[in-house]
Amino acid sequence: MNEEIDVLALGMATPLGLSSRATLAALRAGFAAHEEIDEVEDLSGESVTACRLEQPDPGSGRIERACFFASHALTELLSWQPWTSPPAVFLATPEPTQAQDFEAATLWTSLCRSFGHTSLASTTTMLPFGRAGLFHALAQARAQLCAGTIDLALVGGADSLVTTEDVQRLARANALLGKTNQDGLIPGEGAAFFLLARRGARAAVAAIEALALDREPEPRNTGAPPRAVGLTRAFAQVRVNQAARPDVVVTALPPQRWWGREFSHAYLRNAALMPEPLVTVAPSVALGDLGAAAGAVALGVGFWQLHPIVPRRGRTGLERALVYGCADEGTIGVCLLRSPRTNSEVS
Repeated sequence: MNEEIDVLALGMATPLGLSSRATLAALRAGFAAHEEIDEVEDLSGESVTACRLEQPDPGSGRIERACFFASHALTELLSWQPWTSPPAVFLATPEPTQAQDFEAATLWTSLCRSFGHTSLASTTTMLPFGRAGLFHALAQARAQLCAGTIDLALVGGADSLVTTEDVQRLARANALLGKTNQDGLIPGEGAAFFLLARRGARAAVAAIEALALDREPEPRNTGAPPRAVGLTRAFAQVRVNQAARPDVVVTALPPQRWWGREFSHAYLRNAALMPEPLVTVAPSVALGDLGAAAGAVALGVGFWQLHPIVPRRGRTGLERALVYGCADEGTIGVCLLRSPRTNSEVS
């Protein structure tokens, strides 16, 4: 099954902006959320870098910070498209090996208290696949929407990797970008959510045209070199179902060599799928590694590639964006996002 589903609304919050428009405006202006974390040193004794918002308090925990960004993202989404009864919820959460101090149920309970159970369903389906979790959430939502089990789905993710404890843990593991690891990552935080419906919704602002899930047999956390077997297959699945080339590729991955080589292999094996010339966007360059929120933020960035933030005469958005994400443990997801056939601007 590869039926289309419609996107009715979205909301996104990051350290660069507490709405999707603010975030995208900052990204397009070339801003980055990098700041030095003086209270943590890497193995060389230097201060480390993270993409962290000073609000909430830097000493707050991972769930509290994730909830802060999720609240802003959901507030924006509700301003686009309120509902009368809560939609079914599908939430991307961290991979089990990266879920220290992250209780997804606690996160959702806190959000329900903030918004009320009339706005948010009290239960949610958790997809513990990190950067690839959003695509699994999309797949489950699509299956239930197309089966008629549900009428609306709320899909997204929220995470924060910048608490003092998390940054210290990454520093001890020499996982951070710095003198002792020039291919390390910069941790980040954020959230994004999407309201989805079956194909044919009048208020659609985009559509998920194709979706593919796969798994890398020898993922990054095994230490094996990137062979891109799973990503090649996932791209090929999308290629079979696509109507036209995408205009841009948006990745949920941090700018590390392993991920870059993996994409290069999969790209060369699926050149007919890719934009010509190749255009890629990596939100993590400015926002850091967003953990379980990475896929959702990448999809949000992909959406705004289709719609000019400031409409100008003679200037239209792109038609399609290919969005993908991979988890350290090997889970992979890819989707093709298409602008609505009316090509109307988002107001």
